[in-house]
Parts: sequence; structure tokens; C-alpha cells
Amino acid sequence: TDVVAVEAPGFPGPREDNSLGEVYLNPASLRGKPYDIHYALIHGLLHLLGFTHQGKSDKREMDKLEKEALIWLEHKS
Repeated sequence: TDVVAVEAPGFPGPREDNSLGEVYLNPASLRGKPYDIHYALIHGLLHLLGFTHQGKSDKREMDKLEKEALIWLEHKS
């Protein structure tokens, strides 16, 4: 597994630290993948926000948001 998103206990209820959860990345598993660590982090964050890729329309929506976020990041650097 290259990325794991773990929701905070009790999400979406209010938390003292305002966190949605945690995203864990496995750099060793990311080597050789057709995407980089930035994509993996965005993918995990979208899962914490409730997005999935179970159905075709869900996957298309998540793909679109990942691409938009990567473009935004490129313009910020």
C-alpha cells in the first residue's frame, strides 16, 4: 500500500485539534508508480474529505479533483 487515510475518531464531529485524520505515505511503495508523492498525498486528503473511487462517476470526480489540486500546487511553487 502506498497511501492510507485514517479518519479521526468521531469524525465529522468537532475535534479539539480540528483534524480530519491522518494520511500515511509509504515512499518505498511509491517508487516505480506512475505518480509521485504529491499525488498520493492529495489522494489521501480527498479520502479524508469523503471522496471515493468505488463507482465510475466517483472515480472521475476524484481524478478531476486530484488533477486540479496538482495544477494548483504547481502554480504555488
